[in-house]
Amino acid sequence: MSDEKDETKLQNLQKKKKTKAIMKIMEKANSTVVIDALGALAQISDEDAINCIASYLDSTDGLVKVAAAKAAMSIDSEYLKTQVRRVCNSEKDENLHKQLLATLNT
Repeated sequence: MSDEKDETKLQNLQKKKKTKAIMKIMEKANSTVVIDALGALAQISDEDAINCIASYLDSTDGLVKVAAAKAAMSIDSEYLKTQVRRVCNSEKDENLHKQLLATLNT
């Protein structure tokens, strides 16, 4: 499926609050689609969405990790804030650490 089709599908699933369907798309998606999906999950903010976002904080892809941190910080959840702090404090890459710190301080 193309990124454009995925984006449209993600928007429709977000409107319907279909967290599990979004998570299924993420399993086979490239980083661009995963980043869009993280934003959709942040809008849904149910328990499954929160757990999924938290799992992507440990991604090896820096762009995905930062997107997960931004999604996490857009939700009023102490659990997610704690997870972003954990990832930020353990990040070895200086550039990623700065991006995560900026996200944490917004």
